[in-house]
This record gives sequence, C-alpha cells and structure tokens, in this order.
Amino acid sequence: MRLALACFKPTRRWLELGTDVTVCIVLFHTDPDLVERCISSLDQARDESGLKVEIVVVDNSAEPSLRARFESRTNVWIASPVNLGFGAASNLALTEAKGDFVLFLNPDASLGAGALTALHGVAQQHRGDLIAGWLVSGSSVQVDGLMHWWSSTGRLIKRPSYRRYLETAAVDLVSVQKVSGGAMFADREFLQRLGAFDERFFLYGEDADLSQRVLKGGGKLYALRTAQVEHVGASSQASHSTLVERARADAAIRLASYHLPRAQSLLTRLDLLAVTIIGLLPGLGRTSGSKASRAARLRELRRWGVRREAPRYSPVER
Repeated sequence: MRLALACFKPTRRWLELGTDVTVCIVLFHTDPDLVERCISSLDQARDESGLKVEIVVVDNSAEPSLRARFESRTNVWIASPVNLGFGAASNLALTEAKGDFVLFLNPDASLGAGALTALHGVAQQHRGDLIAGWLVSGSSVQVDGLMHWWSSTGRLIKRPSYRRYLETAAVDLVSVQKVSGGAMFADREFLQRLGAFDERFFLYGEDADLSQRVLKGGGKLYALRTAQVEHVGASSQASHSTLVERARADAAIRLASYHLPRAQSLLTRLDLLAVTIIGLLPGLGRTSGSKASRAARLRELRRWGVRREAPRYSPVER
C-alpha cells in the first residue's frame, strides 16, 4: 500500500553526485535538542568517514520552528501537511534518496564514532540483507530493537535470554531476529525492489514486517557491534500516549495477521486482550495515564475483532 504523494513538494538543497549514503529521518513533534544531537552526529560521521552523505527529512508535524532551525543542514526537507506515520514518511524520504545505501535513523538517535564507516563497509558485502546499528541506551543494548516477538507474553519470556545472547556474542556482525527502523542500513536499490515499508502500518511494526519479508526472501538480518547508536527512545510517547498505544496494538495485530497462520494470529489477539485487561485491574498501581493507554488498546482490539484485515489506523491527532 502506498499513500498518494502528489501533494508533497520537497525543498531541495545541493545533492552530491555519486552520493554514498542517504540518511532518512522522520520527525513528529521532536525535541529540537534531540534533532540537534542527531544531525550533529551525522556531520561528524561525514567528516570522519570521508563518505558523501545526504540528509533527507520528512517532518510529519510540519513545525515551522524545526524547519527554520535545521533545514539548512539537510539536503531535502519535506513538511508533510498530514501525519503520514513512520513507514509512509520513510518511503517518501526513500523516493528522494540518491545514495547507494540508505540509513533510516530516528531523530532521537545519534551515531557513535566510526559507526557510519563500519556500516558502509559491511553493507557492501551484504547488499541483500538488512543491517542494524548497535542501539544502546547508556551502556545497555536495546534488546527490543533486535528481537522479534509475536505476543506480549512471548516478549517477556524471551527478553532475558536474548539480552544474554546479544551481550555475549563473540563476533561483531551478529545475526538478529529483527532490524529496528531506528537505525536500519541497507542497499537503496534492494529496498526499492522489496517495496520498503508496508504503509498499512501507521507506527510500529513496519520494521518487524520488513524484517520478516527479507527473511522470507532469503536475506539475512544483522546488527553491527562496532556501529554504536545512542538511542533515547520514547521521545514523543508522553504527550501522545493514546496514539502510541493504539498504533502499537494495531501493529501487533496486523503483523501477526500478515505473517502467522490464522489460528495462531487470533491467539496473539487473545494474549493482547488478556495482558491489557490485567493491566486495568484495580490495585496494580497503575496511573490514570497508563489506564487510558490500555483502554486505547481495547479500542483497537474491538476495531479489528476477528478480521484478517482492517483499514489502516489513521489518528486524527496532529
């Protein structure tokens, strides 16, 4: 599924001939200090690597202040009149990309020293694969960005052992179950042939879906330990919690519906329902905000029911 792009008029600055890497960044009411740190890390990566790097930004919130502050430091700036969601905005950025390789990078993430050089070097030998930067928060690897799960219960069970697997890996290029869209590096033409992100996913799940499609097509998924990426995470969740929780629920249901047998996909919905109801029970120390978030999940479960497919989740919140 692709959204109509006719209304988008990107502002272009210089575009290097023979660009090595296009960095695609999607904004949505993002803290300017985080954007500053992200773009500054790219400036440093460009200088230290000697690579020709362009930056393409899609701002889903179309904030004039962000544009005024950062547009001059990018190559393409697209202010979307609507919130496209992550997958559709990333695909829009990809249509503007000129680099041989593409790095999808969250605006609340920043590249560590040598990360871009390492990713570019490895990717030249893995043009049919996806490679993740080594997402960390402080000194801890962010397990959820590299681990796949079908249900909330499965995630809780798997996380401790998968963390040990990642932390004790004896090689730099580690085989993983999922490549996070927060720091995803790949050959541009490979992504374009594959169709990049499925735009039926509004927010969350599109990277897991893409990872599954790569695996089914014979590709591999890796994370590169020598490409450290500091990731703050959850930068906009506090002010958009209802949107986030409905999008999470939609993504979980949609992912299972597209990739699991029918009966198994319905079981994942039952798991989500049970976990959500337990979270709403009194006496569990939940805040009013967390209760509202769980109620949002229930609305999404009700919207899907037992159907195989549902319309794309499209929030009215801007």
